[in-house]
Amino acid sequence: MAADLSGRRPRRLDLLGLANFSSNLLVVLFLEDLLEYTALQAAIFMLPGVILSGMFSPLVGKLCDQLNPRVFLVLGFLLSAVAMYWLATMGRQTEVASVVWVLIVRSGLGFVFPPLLLLGLGTLAREEIGAASGLLNITRQIAGMGGIALAGLLLERLQYVHHLTGSEHLALSGGGVEATQRALEGVLQRGGDVGGLLQTKVQTALSRYMTLESLGIAFQDCFIVVALIFAAAAVVSLCIPG
Repeated sequence: MAADLSGRRPRRLDLLGLANFSSNLLVVLFLEDLLEYTALQAAIFMLPGVILSGMFSPLVGKLCDQLNPRVFLVLGFLLSAVAMYWLATMGRQTEVASVVWVLIVRSGLGFVFPPLLLLGLGTLAREEIGAASGLLNITRQIAGMGGIALAGLLLERLQYVHHLTGSEHLALSGGGVEATQRALEGVLQRGGDVGGLLQTKVQTALSRYMTLESLGIAFQDCFIVVALIFAAAAVVSLCIPG
């Protein structure tokens, strides 16, 4: 007889999948688009955190039989929130060591999955656990895809808004724009650029500067949003029955 799991699926796993996948996307884009690392470099930077997260999960799974699983839930969510907030304080001049350390702290998410699965499946009958586990994995993946889409959309919209407001601010402070243009023209003229080519390079440099600045602020906003989600999840974890 098929197990009836309607209404038994803990939606916290859906939210965790959404936050986890969206944060993964944001971190990769942050490393490649803002810090301008190659895909290989970004993968190498993320590798220690991934390895640690994989090591934590089975260890935490064993410890959950001896300690309250909520302890690991709260710890994992708080570490993830700290990592996201730490990323929000970083910019284009961030050192490699800081990036590696924050990604290691982010591996604390490995503390979350074993106790959350234990609490979610612990109230089910033995014959329901197999079907419930498969259902949870599927819904978590679906929520993760939604998280990726939402993170990409939020980042794009925020960058557009910050680029627009930044351009308006520069336009209102005309003296600042003119001073920046003159400084760029001076640098390029010393390099031998003149005439139309000089103006084209100046405008290109200004446009690139505005794009990177608006992208950096957009990443900061997105990381803060994800940090708040993880922090809220830590509080909610204290209320999980079981």
